[in-house]
Amino acid sequence: MSPKKVDRLRKKKFEKLPELHSQAFQKGLFKTEKPCVIREFEPDFHDLDKIRRQNKLTQKEIKTKFKGLNIGNTVKVPTQTWSVYTNGADYGCLITGVIVDKNKKNGGYNLLLKVSKNICDNEQATYSGKKVEIGDLITYNMKYFKIITE
Repeated sequence: MSPKKVDRLRKKKFEKLPELHSQAFQKGLFKTEKPCVIREFEPDFHDLDKIRRQNKLTQKEIKTKFKGLNIGNTVKVPTQTWSVYTNGADYGCLITGVIVDKNKKNGGYNLLLKVSKNICDNEQATYSGKKVEIGDLITYNMKYFKIITE
């Protein structure tokens, strides 16, 4: 179900609460006919439209950046998915590579990179769970992960 549909169903059940309270009062479960607490429905996804707008802007930026990259360009990519969520300056381990091919297979913005350098602090660079050495080819999907151009 979509988040909006979930909220519609939640609101439908929420609107039945006064009727349920009244039935419980008639059965002797409550001492007062009216609830002692007044509640307001709060949707779980009230920021959904804002999030969708931000995602569209991000996708547009990625598409523009992908179009601007050419075979032979040198780029740096984070090796670990958590590095995407950092402050934008500290990426942990970076792989530097030269773009040897690019495509939009599987709905992504994929770069085929030939690794030219690893920048890691006291650790072996890994990508997709495999050790990465200089000269290796890796496929990097810009749709999900950040890229740093030189």
